Amino acid sequence: MYSRGITLVFAHILISYTLCAEAARFNARGVLAGAKLRCCIVYEPPIAFLNDRNYANLGIDGIIANYLNQMQGFLNWTCSSVQRYSDGSTTGFNNFITMMERCSENGTIKDDPHCKCDIGIGGWFTNSKRFGRVDFLPPFVYDSYQVIFHISDSKVSGRSPFFITTFDSRGWLCIFGLVLLFATIRMFSAFGDHARYQPLEPTVTPIRRIAHFLYNHPFFYRLRISIQRIFSRMILMPEPEDFSRPNNTFLWILKTVVTICGLFLILAYEASMTASIVQETVTSEFQSGKDFQTCRIDPKDVCLPRGGSFDTYWTEVLAKERPCHKGRSPHLMTSYEEVFQGVENRTCRFGILLESTVHSTIHRKYCGTILSNGNPIYTGGLAMVLPKDSMHTEVMSLATLKITDAATVPSLEEFYSTTGSCSAELATSLPFQKLQLFFIIAFCTGFLFLTVVVIKWTLNRIGPSTDDQDEYRSRDLNRRQEGLLPLHLNGRGDPGLPCLRVHMTILRDGRMREGPIYPEDGDGRQGPPFRRDGNALEGSVHPAYVERKDSDDSSVSTTTASS
Repeated sequence: MYSRGITLVFAHILISYTLCAEAARFNARGVLAGAKLRCCIVYEPPIAFLNDRNYANLGIDGIIANYLNQMQGFLNWTCSSVQRYSDGSTTGFNNFITMMERCSENGTIKDDPHCKCDIGIGGWFTNSKRFGRVDFLPPFVYDSYQVIFHISDSKVSGRSPFFITTFDSRGWLCIFGLVLLFATIRMFSAFGDHARYQPLEPTVTPIRRIAHFLYNHPFFYRLRISIQRIFSRMILMPEPEDFSRPNNTFLWILKTVVTICGLFLILAYEASMTASIVQETVTSEFQSGKDFQTCRIDPKDVCLPRGGSFDTYWTEVLAKERPCHKGRSPHLMTSYEEVFQGVENRTCRFGILLESTVHSTIHRKYCGTILSNGNPIYTGGLAMVLPKDSMHTEVMSLATLKITDAATVPSLEEFYSTTGSCSAELATSLPFQKLQLFFIIAFCTGFLFLTVVVIKWTLNRIGPSTDDQDEYRSRDLNRRQEGLLPLHLNGRGDPGLPCLRVHMTILRDGRMREGPIYPEDGDGRQGPPFRRDGNALEGSVHPAYVERKDSDDSSVSTTTASS
């Protein structure tokens, strides 16, 4: 550790000696020794701006300040005056290049009252429209173009229906397809014959006949039950006992596979939902620069600073030879601050600015309101400007290369570490806003079921209409005849089989309610009663003859039907 510190000290001494030697060599030429230049600064915070509280170098502040101070120290020149260049209607970068080109004469500035700048203090990007018109020094820092947008135009995980957006649309479709696949396998492997399907009478409304067909047809019935069983298995719910078949090996393997798939999906859903709640991520409609080129984002929804490299980049790169841009242009603002205000008041949905400007301004003023996309659409170096063929270009360029190679100028990352960043605080509890949609769906579903139950209870209290009574009577008679016929044939067709006596209850509305079944042997002796499902009724004795009772009850008579 001690030797490493000594090595760093010697490295700094060597770099300082080299820079001083180079500066002495430059000054020996007498190019900039003691020179005083008229400096013009273009307002571009945090790259370059004037600070009234900074008395060093006539108030020049920003990322450029350290680089400018070191260059002035190496080459022994100073700013005789500093003025902010602005034309009022644009940011001034392009107009400054035009002014320097017009005022340049044989590598110097003309003696003209309108030509008051010997050097441009700030950060200019080099592009095709600027190259060759002025002299650019090597870049002192690298910056990028970033897209900003209002938080209302973004999607934040953990907000809105995060329990639905846990999987994307393709994920939900695959889960639904997996359930159908397993249900189809189950349907063709674990069902026997279903009861014979009986369609409703033609007098019934078509909607009820269609619903009856979809609900009671053997194919749809088996499919519905299979989906219910598979879904129950996938969410790790046990199946009913009458559906289980422990001796079926194929069915056991199918259940095992379905359970494993369901367990994996539940764990994935839980992990994704937990991440959405705890660690929120922000996504925007903007994904890359191609969204602007293809007009997936309408150019009219974009704000740009006027008079700088941004509108040049838009016309020369994004909109060049793009038919969709014809007749549609972005909003051009006079300053960086106007771009932020345009996005904030929704004049435009997106804005393009320097990454350094976006970082510092959002942290200072728009934290939690305006967001930025993390992927830059362009990255380039920022450089200062001199008149074309200036005698100072060579020495200042060499000094810039020495300073940047020595890494004595802080990068943007180092600048960000000193200014802080705008980061959202993670909530320690689950707020109601995140679960609002879930509770709405849950309560609506509950009230829907309650409404159905109340309607059914009300209809049962009112009673069926006359037409419904006839329909119920006809349907019940058909069902009783269909159920009694095998008993009659079995009872009378084979002397060895006992006769079965079925007791029926006729209600006032004409419907028949089946009672217990009594077996009889050949001598007419009656056995204990039992239900149609085979369960005996203990302690219940009924006469073996037909008995009729009249009363004021809803049950008019009790009839014993013998088969």
